[in-house]
Amino acid sequence: MNGNCMSKSSNKMKNAFVPPFFLLSLWPAFLLNGQTSVPQTKPFITGEIVTLRSKILGEDRPLFIYTHPAYDEDEGRYPVAYVLDGEWNFRHTSGAIDLLSSREVMPWMVVVGIPNVDRNRDLSPSPIKDVPRGGGANAFRRFLREEVFPFVETRYRTEPFRLLIGHSLSGLFTVDTLLTEPGLFNAYLAVSPYLIWDDGRILDAAAKKRISLPGRRTFVSVSLGAEPSLRPAFARLEKILTGSDRTGLEFRFREWPDCDHETVYPQAVARGLLDLFPNWRLPQAAADAGLECILKHYRGLTAKYGYEIKPVYFVLNMIGSDFMGRNDLDEAVRILRYAAGLNPGLPYAYESLGACYQRKGDVEEAIRHYEKALRRAPDDDGLKRTLEDLRKKRTTNAR
Repeated sequence: MNGNCMSKSSNKMKNAFVPPFFLLSLWPAFLLNGQTSVPQTKPFITGEIVTLRSKILGEDRPLFIYTHPAYDEDEGRYPVAYVLDGEWNFRHTSGAIDLLSSREVMPWMVVVGIPNVDRNRDLSPSPIKDVPRGGGANAFRRFLREEVFPFVETRYRTEPFRLLIGHSLSGLFTVDTLLTEPGLFNAYLAVSPYLIWDDGRILDAAAKKRISLPGRRTFVSVSLGAEPSLRPAFARLEKILTGSDRTGLEFRFREWPDCDHETVYPQAVARGLLDLFPNWRLPQAAADAGLECILKHYRGLTAKYGYEIKPVYFVLNMIGSDFMGRNDLDEAVRILRYAAGLNPGLPYAYESLGACYQRKGDVEEAIRHYEKALRRAPDDDGLKRTLEDLRKKRTTNAR
């Protein structure tokens, strides 16, 4: 292998690595070609709603849950994004995560939307005169820590990486959580945080004490639209974080002058996600160089984000197929074997391995891997025909 992770091919193919989103771009034409004269309708489902009985808050709390389209097929584990003000922000945020992860610029995630029951109570750190029922942020944090996290992390396949996203009053809660219990989440996206609540008391407290970071990378994104009343507190928070012990702390402050308080959220969340996961996408040079350089890229991501990050299986499958196209069959086998090992229940890598061995002229290995694929996809007529042809060829050769 090339230790510098440069392309193994001196004649680089123009289409050496087909990005995953290319596949997504084909679906509208596919659907149109399959239309009948009578339109067929069915619900378009974003996720599921589950209800959790909270002993801490003394009430039922619904949760909106999104998992990516391949979640039920693969066997991987995923970081979790917790989205506050879920009744407003869940659909957009899960859509943004779905879009960006399908482009391989960030990981697939489980998204948990938390709609409000009593917004002022749960998201504010202290009561104020005009909103006497405020000040329940500590209880709401306890609800997250002791009830929501165990529920989500038991029911879904998750990695130990949590992201909190909030806007306005829930942006205040996001910043308050960073300042009071920063280890609760690995990353924080606060959009137009309402830091002037209670005359900015949480900033007064933060300015007098050191933020006790958890000893690992903590990422913070704070965004603001054209909101003059919030800007002094926004600038003050930036000054506090800049002057703190920044070991492990990484933050971005961005302003969006063309947006106001009601329109800044979509841009700020998308940009915050890209800031959180820079250089996530596998570089073309690594894909061209083969398995060792591919794994080197993901080892770097693992070191940065603190949990084991592996290549997405269908990306490996496409890269393996590309090496087949270059007639580098040994490297194709290595990549496809690794892909099959990541998700042994899926048929795709076994089918590609079968094709690879077939091209190598190894009929026995081709049959063995096609059989593995068929056991996982027993209704695949194409696989059945391929196996039948190969078995006939084996019988003919034996004679």
